[in-house]
Amino acid sequence: PIYGLSADNLAEIRSFTNDGDFYSALVQYSKVAEENPLLTKSRHVLSDLSRWINLKSQLPVSSLISLLFDETGYYDYLSLLPGADVKQANLMKLFEYAVDFEKTSLQGIFRFVIYIEKLIQRDSNIRDAQGATGNDNVVQIMTIHRSKGLEFPICIVCNLGKKINRQDE
Repeated sequence: PIYGLSADNLAEIRSFTNDGDFYSALVQYSKVAEENPLLTKSRHVLSDLSRWINLKSQLPVSSLISLLFDETGYYDYLSLLPGADVKQANLMKLFEYAVDFEKTSLQGIFRFVIYIEKLIQRDSNIRDAQGATGNDNVVQIMTIHRSKGLEFPICIVCNLGKKINRQDE
């Protein structure tokens, strides 16, 4: 979703070469394919990856994670998906682990991954983050069908002035 690549786009890149991993196929595709919109997107992906790889040795892990959230828009993208609050909370939990990691004498992405793996091995409460519950002070956005049977003190119903689509009747 970050680069607007569909499953068909990914399959086209992968089918370009069966040798190596997907990254290798992406590199090969970006060098050999004829000019097309997918080639432009592929080169953009590789350019960003190259820049982020160079930054990994210059930035603390938490700063790199924060930069990735900002530049990719992935954290915001998750807000559009079902279970968004849990997905976003999990990303924030990853960020918090990175901040805790930086309080140690260790540095770097490789050591951060090892740090997380050790936390998982010790089973030190690495669990999915919990999303908002019914008792939290939040605004819930849901469809009329999903809210069936629930009572809310305030409801805002959008698009009531729009004509009903009877095209499929």
